[in-house]
Amino acid sequence: MSQKTLQDGTVVAMDVNTVTFEKDVLEESHKRPVVVDFWAPWCGPCRVLGPILEGLAEEHDGRWLLAKLNTDDNQHLSSEFGIRGIPAVKAFYKGQIVDEFVGALPKAQVQQWLERFIPGEADDKASAAEQAFVAGNLEDAKAYFQEALAAKPKMGRALLGLAGIAIIEKDPDTAETMLEQLPFEDQDALEQELAAMRLQISSLRGGGLEAAQRDASEHSDDPEAQVRLGKALAASGQHEEALSTLLAVIQKQRSGPGEEARQAMIEIFGVLGMRHPLSEKFRAELAQILHS
Repeated sequence: MSQKTLQDGTVVAMDVNTVTFEKDVLEESHKRPVVVDFWAPWCGPCRVLGPILEGLAEEHDGRWLLAKLNTDDNQHLSSEFGIRGIPAVKAFYKGQIVDEFVGALPKAQVQQWLERFIPGEADDKASAAEQAFVAGNLEDAKAYFQEALAAKPKMGRALLGLAGIAIIEKDPDTAETMLEQLPFEDQDALEQELAAMRLQISSLRGGGLEAAQRDASEHSDDPEAQVRLGKALAASGQHEEALSTLLAVIQKQRSGPGEEARQAMIEIFGVLGMRHPLSEKFRAELAQILHS
């Protein structure tokens, strides 16, 4: 195999070597993912995996490029990438290795591996949903996000999008259900967005900002009402007032509503980022109270 192309001329698979590697792999990876198959003619497992990769490259219509590199003919490059066993497969994107595996995996497992970094139908649906959301068409956005989930269950973009729509529609139960389904790796990557959404969900359960302000005014000595106000203020983006309100609760009592207020402050720090001036100011004040 020297090169395989689609009818429109898009290259889906090609042989590469030490001379062409920078252009055909590293430079091309800034346009689309490039999967490099390190193989050799004498390698039995390579002859099993090779056709699987070539078939998937064609099926994906040029969303990624398969680059086949003969390790016998390119030993210096193979050594540079630490190839000790073949077949060895490495995925490049934006000039960097983003994923890899060694050995001849069955087609289903290779497909699952590709889905980690190759845009597919679910990504197209999620992009359409985000465009509809920006345009203010929530019904279309919701439908596209649901189609994305059908194509790729547990997709973080879709779950987060549906949670955001549920918050706008004042449906905290659905929003919470969507967030609970997020995979752990997505929760780590979306820490700030999740913290903001959880504050909004909490505010919705309390009836929103106006209800919280009214309740806090009528029950100024009720710490639970003040905590609800603090959360509602944070959900509306009034972070400094929210932190001041919550800190005042903690100054009066540490347990019960005070502990809830402390947790709410931590969530706000998560939304702002720990190095935000408000976070640094109120973290210091909170520490002073807790250790006094």
